[in-house]
Amino acid sequence: IYSELSFTSPLRDVAFHPHENMVSFCAFGQNQPILVYIYDYKVAQQEAELVKDLSSSLATVAPRGPQFFSSFSEIPIQNSSVLSPADQFVSVARASMKIQKVKRKLDSVTASSNLLLPAPSSLSPHSRLRLQDT
Repeated sequence: IYSELSFTSPLRDVAFHPHENMVSFCAFGQNQPILVYIYDYKVAQQEAELVKDLSSSLATVAPRGPQFFSSFSEIPIQNSSVLSPADQFVSVARASMKIQKVKRKLDSVTASSNLLLPAPSSLSPHSRLRLQDT
């Protein structure tokens, strides 16, 4: 839901990396946050099991909102007690590299503010406007 993204101006770009299960959002204007969401199957499975356990005991669970990280050191590491220090380092390094890659892409999009694109609705396959083949 758009209202949960907490942007005060319209979205400028959404980037999705299908192999890394990451999606990021940025908006027009200065000082707008760049939100990066990373889908982790293990975390989703643990949360589903937690909800299942709590619902079986008739407890209610409040929905979780998005998590915001201000630095790479805040990225949670799953099962850190099972992972060796070397594996933890590799896990954090991979997550950091993924986030940096998405951030570079978003920065390149926001840096090209003089680029004028048609409204997203005009790029719809149902739109009568067709872009010329180049």
